Amino acid sequence: MRTDAGLELSINRAQWQRLKAILDRALQEETVAARHAILQSACGDDEALLREAESLLGQAEQLINAEADVFEEGAAVTATVLRGESGLPQGRVGAYRLLEETGRGGMGAVYLAERADGCFDKRVAIKIIKRGTDTDEVLRRFNAERHILARLDHPNIARLLDAGTTEDGLPFFVMEYVAGETLVRFADSRRMAVRDRLCLFLKVCSAVEFAHHARVVHRDLKAGNILVTEEGEPKLLDFGIAKLLATELAEEDVTAARQQLLSPACASPEQVRGERATPESDIYALGALLYELLTGRAAHSFSDRVPGPAELTRVICETDRIPPSVATAERQTRDMVRGDLDAIVLQAMARDPGARYPSMAAFSDDIRRFLDGRPVRARRATRAYRVGRFMARNRHSLLRTAAAAAGAILLAVLAGSLIISQPRLRDALRISPASLQIADNGVAVLPFKDLGGGAESAVLNSGVQDQILTDLAKASGLKVISRASVDRYKAEAPRNLGQIGEQLGVRFVLEGRVQRIGQRARVSVMLLDTRNDSQVWSQDYERDLIDVFALQSEIAQAVAAALQVKLLPEEKQTIEQPPTRDLAAYELFLRGKEQVNGYLDAPDQEESLRHAVRLLEEATARDPQFILAYCFMARAHGLLYALRLDKTEARKLLSRAAVDAALRLQPNSPDAHLTLADHYYRCGGGYHRVEEELALARPGLTNSSPFHSLDGSIHRRLGRWAESDRSFTRAVELDPNNTTAINLLADNYVLQRQYEKAIQVYERAHLRGLGSPILKLRAAAAAFAQTADVDRFSAALKEAPADMDIGGGETPQRILVALAQRDYAAARRILAASRRSAFQDVDFTFYYPRSWFEGAIARAEGRMEEARAAFATARVALDEKLKLKPNDPRTLAVLAQVDAALGDKEVALEEARRASTATPLTRDAYDAALILQGLAQVYAWTGEKDLAFATLTDLIRVPGYLSYGYLRVDPSWDPLRGDPRFEAIVASLPR
Repeated sequence: MRTDAGLELSINRAQWQRLKAILDRALQEETVAARHAILQSACGDDEALLREAESLLGQAEQLINAEADVFEEGAAVTATVLRGESGLPQGRVGAYRLLEETGRGGMGAVYLAERADGCFDKRVAIKIIKRGTDTDEVLRRFNAERHILARLDHPNIARLLDAGTTEDGLPFFVMEYVAGETLVRFADSRRMAVRDRLCLFLKVCSAVEFAHHARVVHRDLKAGNILVTEEGEPKLLDFGIAKLLATELAEEDVTAARQQLLSPACASPEQVRGERATPESDIYALGALLYELLTGRAAHSFSDRVPGPAELTRVICETDRIPPSVATAERQTRDMVRGDLDAIVLQAMARDPGARYPSMAAFSDDIRRFLDGRPVRARRATRAYRVGRFMARNRHSLLRTAAAAAGAILLAVLAGSLIISQPRLRDALRISPASLQIADNGVAVLPFKDLGGGAESAVLNSGVQDQILTDLAKASGLKVISRASVDRYKAEAPRNLGQIGEQLGVRFVLEGRVQRIGQRARVSVMLLDTRNDSQVWSQDYERDLIDVFALQSEIAQAVAAALQVKLLPEEKQTIEQPPTRDLAAYELFLRGKEQVNGYLDAPDQEESLRHAVRLLEEATARDPQFILAYCFMARAHGLLYALRLDKTEARKLLSRAAVDAALRLQPNSPDAHLTLADHYYRCGGGYHRVEEELALARPGLTNSSPFHSLDGSIHRRLGRWAESDRSFTRAVELDPNNTTAINLLADNYVLQRQYEKAIQVYERAHLRGLGSPILKLRAAAAAFAQTADVDRFSAALKEAPADMDIGGGETPQRILVALAQRDYAAARRILAASRRSAFQDVDFTFYYPRSWFEGAIARAEGRMEEARAAFATARVALDEKLKLKPNDPRTLAVLAQVDAALGDKEVALEEARRASTATPLTRDAYDAALILQGLAQVYAWTGEKDLAFATLTDLIRVPGYLSYGYLRVDPSWDPLRGDPRFEAIVASLPR
């Protein structure tokens, strides 16, 4: 008979079934000789069957290592030949009707299917294990793939939708159907520029990073396993030879390599050698894929289309890589790839896994650094290279400032001579008002003045200002100051616009007046230049209340036009979309929003947030389409849960339900995606999910301080300190009067031991007129970390209000200073005076219960029995906390300190190691450093000095709170004092 592939065959159907099984077995072998040995043994004396088997095996071997597209197409043809039949295995699988076969692999076939039960229309891909190959080993691998896919819920990974067993006993699973082109073909067919290819590739990296966080290694990343949809979204497919790290599936790793299930095009050296695959193996494969994406050529070149083990080893394990810039024939691409991208690709493809990027996050980060014009970490950071990157990134501003350089040099010389000769003048000039930069595209919408009309008019007044500000913030060409910072000027009369412009860093302000008269509203607005108080634009309006939302949009667009800012079509469309058409619902929303935003200053935080929920529920009851109301409702629920004001799982679910309601109404809403990111961050869900949601929110929230604050927090957690600095800096620029944003930025510098920068952040806040006691105290804390000047820090603490304890941080500082001064009675008085629930042994939100501090004070004083009793009480409280959040690393770290103080050395060491193992620096750079610091303290308290010094040596190399000041005076480190190693560590810290 003749098949569709054009091969002349002279065997019957029974022989075909036998032939199919023989070929499947042969293709599992690693070498050509082994495959042919299988054929000869299995076919025996049946020469006709042997000839046909050898013919088909030869064609299959030619296809195994062909280019991805040719191989995929050839595999489909070969699968048709081997099947020997055109029909589908059965017409229906579960609720789905099979339409056509789309692919076939070593374990099974993949079919396009559609929903057949009439519930809804949906096309899916169904993978069914092949009849005749359902051995225990194949079934185990097939089920492993289902298990792996069930863990992977990521927008760039084809989702697992369902799984089961067919009526005749074959396992199957149902996946998202992806219609698209392979990654390289998609980029080539659209003639994508290098930057666009890198942005596309970063989405693939995000998917692989997500898999690695789920402890899954793909092991066969290649262009053919990544399809890109028409919308430009890549989807990672085929986890058939993936493995779960540190599970019972890990033993299959070497087997998979021996069976040659992976593609040599992207195989790493360790996989070729038959060693265990690791996340670094995937990094290598992505480096090879990036090589092909940039050059159009495979990273490896073989002389034989079916390379044997010797050639695979020679090419992949021994041959030096040709840089991508040399491999590409396109001149413009070559120029862009040469240097940084060459270095990035070659580091990812380093033969030694230890020389590659340590994680997918580090690999992705270097690509982002290239896109941002910053130095990449794959290259040696010479001064010339850093300067070159800086000049390339800032070439336009450098050209603009070149003309002023000569005069500036002369002034600098004159000013320098004065500063050097007068230290006090030098300190005064370290930060000057001139250093507060004014943005020419910056605008602040000041609180509108209420011209009368009662409480309803006041709410309308607040709402008009709020919505105009919100609408203007959607214009990416403007810098718009957040509401929290402009509210400071609500009571000012008259307003000093020049001073306001300097304090907020903007050139323009918008002032307005609102009056409600029955069912009509009068609104007057003026746009003013703060440099000279001149009026740029003004307009008076009178409208029916029902038209107030359209009026706010009209004003925002008029202001943008007056500032000569061109709105993008999507920005204009968003501004013209009212938040709601129900004025009463809007008023409820504004009141609820105020409760959420102001919860920190509320006398009763729980009641403030619960009241916000009630108001927002009323708003959404009136208008079920009110997206922003759902977003703030989700945040209120999330805060109640995260602050443990309501620690029930139901509260967490209410938060998620509210944000899901917003996303159902508008799947692309930036506010909803930011809210979901905030939910994941507060309520758990993984930092990778926070990143994904922030990426979706970013285009519409360039002027959102909360967005940049959360973005900075995630970068910090993931150890991307430069990116974190930039995000926190942007948050302060947009909300310069927000003490939380200021503290986040300054704290970032403290963690990096850049104390001068931290102090400058606080000094700039002082110049902007912020006299917040918390800022003064934090500035003093930064100076103490650098200098160990206890007296100066003590004076700053005495100046601060006695009951000030924002976030639970000031009581420990007061106690530390008292202990450093050996004033134990003062330490006990400070602890007794603290009224915050953070220091109660029941329902405490801080990581240390009150009894821990009681034990620490008694221990420092030498009252060991009293200390032991206090630490025993602390242990009970920490056990209760672990019941609420089992295996929480931060709680375990504190528990380890308690057990060390109680003398339970082995228990303490085990708890500390569990905590540090659960939170490595690569997963959470912020918490991991704190936990390692606790581990070092446990080592010190249990007499393990060598381990304590080794841990401290590691800690001073990474950002963290370990500082010269705290090591110098904190009694916790007394067991190490006097040892030259301790003194060397203390002396090595910046001061």
